[in-house]
Amino acid sequence: MDTREEDILFLDGSAGTGKTSVAQTLAARCAEMGLLVSSYFFFRGSPSRNTITPLVPTIAHDIGTSTPQMRKKMKKIINEDPSILDKSTDEQLRKLILDLYQPSLFRWKSTSKQKPSLLVIDGLDECIGDNDQRQIINLLGQLAKSKHFPIRCFITSRPEPHIISAIGSLSVSVARVTLNDETWDTTQDIRTYFRSSFGEISARLPPSVPRPWPSDAVLEVLVQKAGGVFIYASTIVKYVDDEDSLPMTQLEHVLEPSPGTVPFAELDHLYQQILTRCPSQHLQTLLHIFGFMLLRNPAYEEAYDVSLIEEILGLSHGRVAIVLRRLHSILAIKTIGTRKSLGLLHASFEDFLFDRSRSGHFSINRHTENLFLSMKCIDYMSNREQRGHDSLSLSSSKKA
Repeated sequence: MDTREEDILFLDGSAGTGKTSVAQTLAARCAEMGLLVSSYFFFRGSPSRNTITPLVPTIAHDIGTSTPQMRKKMKKIINEDPSILDKSTDEQLRKLILDLYQPSLFRWKSTSKQKPSLLVIDGLDECIGDNDQRQIINLLGQLAKSKHFPIRCFITSRPEPHIISAIGSLSVSVARVTLNDETWDTTQDIRTYFRSSFGEISARLPPSVPRPWPSDAVLEVLVQKAGGVFIYASTIVKYVDDEDSLPMTQLEHVLEPSPGTVPFAELDHLYQQILTRCPSQHLQTLLHIFGFMLLRNPAYEEAYDVSLIEEILGLSHGRVAIVLRRLHSILAIKTIGTRKSLGLLHASFEDFLFDRSRSGHFSINRHTENLFLSMKCIDYMSNREQRGHDSLSLSSSKKA
């Protein structure tokens, strides 16, 4: 941490790319070195961990119990103002953390050689409420720019636009690392993870099972399906390694799912959680957008063009951006010049959408959607032809 100038390191990436694993590893290592101030892991599915309310008291508790002197001072503050835990988050930050800190009482030494300690905040997007997420970013900015408070922050989140914007508006130095960009290829890491995990499972199999198990070809199929998403890989390994089942049979279920098998339960829950964030009034439009992307002609690259999607589906300009606003954790929206294009970040998302047993009311029926899109394309071409005819007629009348 002492080799960088930045006050905040912001790690973002799509759902399931391993951000929490990174945060857990970093927090554990800093704790071993005596450099961890506090860590907080948001989780949308837990009422005790999906709001801003416990954040500052948790950090204050970790700081306040770091030394006997700090415990004594923290106790004094709470005794003098028992209502402090019911006050605003900003007031809690000032009284319980900023006002509490004194170099003489804290374990950190105010020397140039002392490494700044780390505050880890994981899953910022899992905190309910866009405004609360922005407030947390501002609070962390206040902590980071406190001149006498030797702290740096490590934040992870999915790349939601309002979070990216709030991070970018901070008056402190921020380093951003994105797990999904072209410079960060996790394919080899996932291949290594599969080899290691399946190697441990294979060692327990009977000698009669052909080695290597699984074969290199099957392993590559799984790596490609993972699409750089660690949660896919970990879900598969957990399913195959079920102690009550045969690994060979479990792997067959993964490659060719049959009725009654649920090899992707954890992954499906993640996708359903993400799609639930789309307002109900946009859901049908969302599924048509996905259908357009997935059922396109592979040779037709413009099928991902936002303007073209809006024209063919008969959507008003800017509607795609509104519908997809909360889904940046599974989508890539790139700007090339004046054009915007879409891309799916998860290769396994297509299988999820086309399997009703997995996606439920979020599913897409291939046949029905193909018919719908065919009609839309016919209408689009007819309108283009009509506009061309009208333009030609107008040009001829002017010449006359």
